[in-house]
Amino acid sequence: MNLIITILLCNWLFLINCFNSTKPLNVLILTSESGPSHIMSIMPLVEEMIDNGFNVTIFTIHTMPIKDPKKENLKIITSIINSDSEIEFPDPEFVKKVTSKIWNIEFNSYIMGVWMKQKTSIIDLSFKHDRELINRVVNSKWDYVIVDEIITFIGNIIAQKLFQERNIRFGIVATSKDWDYQSRERGMGNIFMGQPLFYGNDMLTTKEHNFIDFSWSLNVAWEKLSHLYYVQWHYERYIKKCVEKLNFISMEYSQRWIFRNGDFVIKEYPDKIFYPTTGAVDNIENGNICLKKKEKPLENNLKKLFDSPDTKEVVYIAFGTAITFYDAPPHILKGFRELFNHHKNVTFVWSYKGPEILNLPPNVNIFDWVPQIEVLRHKKTKIFLTHSGLKSFKEGLCNEVPMIFLPITAEQHHNSLVAKNYLDLPFVNKFYLKGSDLIEYVNELLINYDNYKNKLFKAKYFMEDRVIPSLKESTIRLKHFITKPQITRFTKRKGTDQDWIEYLYLKEIILINIIAEISGILLNILLIGIVLKISNKEFKNYRRILLTTAIFDVIFSIFAFPVGLSMEPANKYFITWTHGFVRFLSTKIKLIIIISIIGSFYITVSNTAIVFYYRYLLITKEKIMSKWHYFILMLINILWNAIGGIIWGWALMISPDEAYQEVNETLGEDFFYNLDGTETEFFVLQPLSLAGICGLGHNTITCMVVILIVFKTYKEIQLSLNKSSNKMTNKSKNLQKQLNITMILQSLTPLIFCVLPVLTMVFCCFVRVPLRGISSIFFITFMFVPAMNALICLICVKICRRRIVGIFIKEKVKNVTSAASKINIR
Repeated sequence: MNLIITILLCNWLFLINCFNSTKPLNVLILTSESGPSHIMSIMPLVEEMIDNGFNVTIFTIHTMPIKDPKKENLKIITSIINSDSEIEFPDPEFVKKVTSKIWNIEFNSYIMGVWMKQKTSIIDLSFKHDRELINRVVNSKWDYVIVDEIITFIGNIIAQKLFQERNIRFGIVATSKDWDYQSRERGMGNIFMGQPLFYGNDMLTTKEHNFIDFSWSLNVAWEKLSHLYYVQWHYERYIKKCVEKLNFISMEYSQRWIFRNGDFVIKEYPDKIFYPTTGAVDNIENGNICLKKKEKPLENNLKKLFDSPDTKEVVYIAFGTAITFYDAPPHILKGFRELFNHHKNVTFVWSYKGPEILNLPPNVNIFDWVPQIEVLRHKKTKIFLTHSGLKSFKEGLCNEVPMIFLPITAEQHHNSLVAKNYLDLPFVNKFYLKGSDLIEYVNELLINYDNYKNKLFKAKYFMEDRVIPSLKESTIRLKHFITKPQITRFTKRKGTDQDWIEYLYLKEIILINIIAEISGILLNILLIGIVLKISNKEFKNYRRILLTTAIFDVIFSIFAFPVGLSMEPANKYFITWTHGFVRFLSTKIKLIIIISIIGSFYITVSNTAIVFYYRYLLITKEKIMSKWHYFILMLINILWNAIGGIIWGWALMISPDEAYQEVNETLGEDFFYNLDGTETEFFVLQPLSLAGICGLGHNTITCMVVILIVFKTYKEIQLSLNKSSNKMTNKSKNLQKQLNITMILQSLTPLIFCVLPVLTMVFCCFVRVPLRGISSIFFITFMFVPAMNALICLICVKICRRRIVGIFIKEKVKNVTSAASKINIR
């Protein structure tokens, strides 16, 4: 009986095994263009996939063929690109703004956007010269696709085509810190002030950073918002146009679509020793591992150098494959030379690409290429001076070699700062590098070598301390996603459907704007009604100026509300455009409305001078300004600022086509796209042209005259009030005090909310500092001025305040009286 059961069980297990055995799955991995280092990053995962029965093909694009390993289950296909007569690669703009200035610029979202833009030349070249190869890859049989994060545009195009036309699913592998921007699109959130900057902003102005400081958090928020604009919106639109020309995919290309529809993200970043990030089922951690590769002996000159008895301590210097010293500023090489001359008993091994350096001391050994892992494993290597790229950072950590960080570009700044805070490893700012700093840090690490090595050992142990090794776990989870597509319905978050308007709280901002405008109109109408009903004899003398202020604020609100005016400095130009429904009107009408807003605003500002002058005559001269005199002053105010508006209109109309072209090149064409896809028409002002000087000069004269009149009249008013204070009743004193506060606050409100932001924009225009769209926020504050002025008057002037309270109290008294009379009747 037992024998029969055993035979049946064996047959049953055999049948299950037959049903479960399937052919190896064919996986296509699409890696970054011109990024062989990215292939190196994912190779451990690829080898683990091969061991688990996958057939893996890697498709990449490079200027030279990547060596095919010729393994049974692994193949590497390279599309080779080079410049031709029509397309330059790399893109000249990229070379000018990024490559040749890599040592002299802060790497931020704008620079990354330019860098991404140059990828479009790769797209054009690949489809022009290797379309047949791309089509062959697309038409091959694939069971699954893995894309190398944000910077693989051709890979993203292929993945989108395969998904939409053949329903072949895909996942994402992230080999750099940029995965953290995918979290927003994948509905995991992306806290603006929660972590250090990905890029190297503020390196020019700040040698050291304090992460607790509030200004740092503001920098983080600003940089992440810039990334949303420049990378995830501005340049994505640019790339969409390029993809449309290819006629390769039927649907619109979208990087955001790639992020949202990928089944998972495999992160090559260590999650335990860096700042905390959002975790999720579809976030596969694969970076917490030190590879146990077979040790290879050093060869040739390196072997002789390390085997020499004269070599006691080695400082290894390397900056990756992409960074060269051809454009390094003089202070960089000077600092290195000072380090070499000071530490004559230390042997320096430098993997160097750059101009020849003459008269180096004998302890410096320069190589074109160095087997980095083998050098770091050697017991004589005591310090690793690195740019802090992710792979170099992990190789230094895994070999427990104390590091000095000199970040140059991309995420290196972030890695360096995190390592400095978590591991107390020194960080050198490239803009402030001195030989004395390098000498100090090398001394520190050599003297306390055992202490730093112990810190790295603990960090490495902490990173690798997992129930299942990181690489094994990520392979298991990856296999689940590939073989069990049904599980993805449990990993998709509702937040992936969130659009830009919701994410950026634009609905709330627009609502606040509308409330501010309506409140400004209603509060000023209320103020007009209250002022007209006040019969106080002393107050009547000031009724006219309060009514004038309120009426002009209502007019300004009505003009500004539907327009949504914005201005922006663009290199040496100053541009303006509208956001509201006015943008659908003709060019002439838009221009008339824009200059009307400018004119009405400066009429309101100039009205402050008239108000102060009116009160000056009343207090110091004991004279009430006649209606005719008041009318003449208001007419002069309107005519003067109407002339200013006309000058602005003239200045905005005469700008040449070259100015518009330069603005487009400076800000990019996509800067003027609206959220609904339409293009905004804008007007250009040349500040240094005759018309521009006249327009800005007119505004400057207006503001200066107003400030002088306000200052002079207020000073005289205060002197007169102090002299006559003994003769004034307490009621008069209180009224004058209330009017003082009201007038000062009402004069400061437009100055703070309007004039200062405009002056900032003008200043940025002259010094050519880009504001990257932040000036649009300035104009939101304009909408609050009328409401603020009305509230100041209603709150600060006691008689107005009492009238408002009286409205509600009287209503309450009426209700109480009515209720009492009903009781009496009963």
